[in-house]
Amino acid sequence: MSDLASAEDISGRVALYDIDLEAAQHNEIIGNKFNNAEGTKSHWDYVACPTIGEALTGADFVVISILPGTFDEMESDVHHPEKYGIYQSVGDTAVTDVISYGQSVTLPGLTLLNGPGNDIVAVTNLMAAGAHLILFTTGRGTPLGSAVPTVKISTNSPLADKKSGWIDFNAGEILNGKDLTEELYEYVIEVCEGRLTKNALHGFREISIFKDGVTL
Repeated sequence: MSDLASAEDISGRVALYDIDLEAAQHNEIIGNKFNNAEGTKSHWDYVACPTIGEALTGADFVVISILPGTFDEMESDVHHPEKYGIYQSVGDTAVTDVISYGQSVTLPGLTLLNGPGNDIVAVTNLMAAGAHLILFTTGRGTPLGSAVPTVKISTNSPLADKKSGWIDFNAGEILNGKDLTEELYEYVIEVCEGRLTKNALHGFREISIFKDGVTL
């Protein structure tokens, strides 16, 4: 809503539909308040619709937003990052570009990268696009490391214990109720400042180019 209010070259009507009509009506009130807010550059009329058919009638485009749970449950997702200066961690992040395999990031903001799903091919794709660090989550301990620091994050503690020579960070403790947000954040900062990941310590810096046929 704030993004629409700050747009200078477009105005219009926003039809809101929710399976919970009361929730849509609350958003209608919030949206219409932006018209009188300081810094608003465009006018939008927000209207809560009781049926999806009414909301879609005459629509030029459709935006789908899904909220799992309640705003109370989202508090840790929103307010915890604020302690580190991140004020737009979820919700309305705009995609600034979409690039294909082999292309590099050229614009600031969120870029979506298309590419194959094979582990090392995908990591190589990210690296070629300009990634300086890879956070690689694994439940089976895939032994890979790229030419940039590759932080191997295990999803379970038995894996971290059995493959301690490969795993950099054990996220399995989350299953025991432990909050690892700050610990992971601090570890990533240490890697950015020069701490070697396990793949770098062992000298494994691999790449794999996408091709037809089997990729090992």
